Amino acid sequence: MNANSHEFSLRSPVRRLHRGALFNTFAFVLAFLLVLPAQARDWIVNPESGADTNDGSVNAPLATAQVAVDKAGPGDRVVLLPEKAVYRQGIDLSKAQTGLVLAGNGVTLDGAGERKHGIFSSGKNRNVKVFDLAVQNCTGAGFAIGGDCRGYQFFGIVSKANDGAGFTASERAECWIHEGNLERSAISFQSRDSAESYHSDSRFEGTIDIVGGRHSLTRCSLIGTPSNPLLSIRSSSPEEEGGSGAASLVIRSLSLPGADGLKPAFKIGPGSSVYHDPESLKIFERMDVSVHPSSELRESLYRTYPIGRDATGSPLMAWAGGGTRPLPPNAYRVIHFGKHLAQEVAPKLSPDHDWLGLLAPLDTAAFPPTGPAFAPEQSSAHAIWRWIGLAAPDAVFVPDTPAGRALGEALQNHPPAGVGMVDVFLSRESSDGILESVVLPKIDAGLSSAKEEMLARVSRTPQEVLTQIAAHSGDQFSGSYIEALAVIARSEGGLAHRAAELGKEQLAKKPALPGNGGEIAGTLLYASIDEDWAKARVLAVAEMAFDASGNPLEAMPTHHEMSDAVFMASPILAHAGRISGEKRYFDAALRNFRFIAGLCRRDDGIYRHSPLDEGAWGRGNGFPALGLALTLQEFPEDHEGYAEMRDALVAHLSALSLHQDSDGMWHQIIDHPDSYAELSSTAMIAYAIAVALEKGWLAEADWSPRLDAAWSAAKRYVSTDGRQFVNVCTGTGKQETLEDYYRREAILGPDGRGAGMMMLLAAKMKELETR
Repeated sequence: MNANSHEFSLRSPVRRLHRGALFNTFAFVLAFLLVLPAQARDWIVNPESGADTNDGSVNAPLATAQVAVDKAGPGDRVVLLPEKAVYRQGIDLSKAQTGLVLAGNGVTLDGAGERKHGIFSSGKNRNVKVFDLAVQNCTGAGFAIGGDCRGYQFFGIVSKANDGAGFTASERAECWIHEGNLERSAISFQSRDSAESYHSDSRFEGTIDIVGGRHSLTRCSLIGTPSNPLLSIRSSSPEEEGGSGAASLVIRSLSLPGADGLKPAFKIGPGSSVYHDPESLKIFERMDVSVHPSSELRESLYRTYPIGRDATGSPLMAWAGGGTRPLPPNAYRVIHFGKHLAQEVAPKLSPDHDWLGLLAPLDTAAFPPTGPAFAPEQSSAHAIWRWIGLAAPDAVFVPDTPAGRALGEALQNHPPAGVGMVDVFLSRESSDGILESVVLPKIDAGLSSAKEEMLARVSRTPQEVLTQIAAHSGDQFSGSYIEALAVIARSEGGLAHRAAELGKEQLAKKPALPGNGGEIAGTLLYASIDEDWAKARVLAVAEMAFDASGNPLEAMPTHHEMSDAVFMASPILAHAGRISGEKRYFDAALRNFRFIAGLCRRDDGIYRHSPLDEGAWGRGNGFPALGLALTLQEFPEDHEGYAEMRDALVAHLSALSLHQDSDGMWHQIIDHPDSYAELSSTAMIAYAIAVALEKGWLAEADWSPRLDAAWSAAKRYVSTDGRQFVNVCTGTGKQETLEDYYRREAILGPDGRGAGMMMLLAAKMKELETR
């Protein structure tokens, strides 16, 4: 242990929490941070007896609620009188002070068919509470909360007969609604962008329409007609203003009164996750439920998934509970290593935080791990260490065991997976059921937090990813496809490049024809250069597909019976056909594909890497997908092989879609989710999907969410300086057993393959974004 270990015995600072209280710790911390003045006052409003020149006291009330809100300070209360009166007013809370309380006393804000909203806000304020207030007859929404409003809480509110929705939440708003009654509007609740809403004991008369964000319905009643989906949820576009991508909904104790004889629709659209309790499942049986292929409806408030394997080769399982899969920017994410039974923990979790843990105790103390990942001797340690980094939690709780202490000390001093630092707590439980959490101080090395780094990673545009990686890649070429793709991506992405200069220099150094598949594919650089000498090089390499008499070979030489060869040869042959106009090169590209597919394509549409073993290596499937995508972009549509290869690509992508994980990644072994999520194969498959979408070969509604998920996930594996990559499989030839593929090293650090593939994908995503 280092000097910081003295904190263990000093137990300073220490938080003593009763069993179960840990799950609300961070909510309490947030509340304590809101320092309110001791002299908070009431501002009284009474339109019948007040005047806006008064001081707002009981004896001298104001006449307008807006004036009171504007005058109120942090923690003040605005009281509307007389009880159950009707105000011809609206209230803008955009500039309300933190902690403002609006006591409605049953007052109704009547828009009289002229006022847009009753209660609205588009500010950046926090912790505003509204009690016992109704809104009616507005031309827009009764309640409309947007902007960056956080911690807005509504108790006993009513919205009725408003032309728009009863309640809307948009942009980055966070709203809690308890005992709300939203009635007599076609849409009772509507949410957009990355807004969050948490409803309890509320009644919705009309549809609920959710696009993006995090939401929950607890003990809520839904009343509506079957003419429109009663409940719908779908992802928002990350490219839209305020868009956050995936949407999530937690449902507990849902009821559906008055729906006898009807079958209202519940539509779960693209990019959505819906978690529910068993009680609500009975309600879903009375609904017409549809689930998009990219989404999930799960009878659980948690999910389990493998993060790797232990030393015996058994899957190492983790669980995640809470409202969403994507990293929550404004909520807490906690990894707790002391809670192993997710089914006992999940019901205690509030949906506004994310909780993760292992389904078994720590089985290793080798932190931070050394040696190659994921060799059996330290496979658990590598899997756990990279899982923590990629999950990017705010805090990690470790048990007071030798393994827990070792992990805690490692996290004090090192950023897991190189991502960033996390807060660490040592947990111990006393005999009387009191849980103690000891804060372990982090070393101050000027590193950002893991969460800050990860949020920066996922928010990057294609241009930013391309530029960051290009700062270290794409400025050299020694003949390999790895460097060629990086240079090509620079060019296609509109960045400065030296393609012609690098190509000519290498040709002068090594004029001989390529000696392996990687160098054949490296010729793609010459295919991107519009110069006669470069075109001549492409044609010279393409001639390798023919014998001395000009007869076509069964495939390009050096294929070694590996699925890689679809990429290594067919694209350059297609380029030769484009350059020369000779059909024989296109024929050779088709012949090469057919030969390799015949050797390596399995009955399920996935590619084995070679006939030596049935193992579906990740990059061994990325190569055929990328290879066909590149080939078809140069192939004449009237060639008899065009439709065959197009259909083969679509069929391959369809088979691969069954193995895309819940984060959006593909794995080192495609159909073995306990193998590591692998970056280069994900980038290659995503590029092929992007091309197929661009060409109209795949349905936009079904495949755009898959591409978005892959792109968002892949960015997590690339540092913001563009230098470090997580989980790129090292160079791999034929392997004789499935276990050999499991054990191929997962690189953590600089890597040319990861750089080239991610640059190529980023350039394509930029192109799609521009279009």
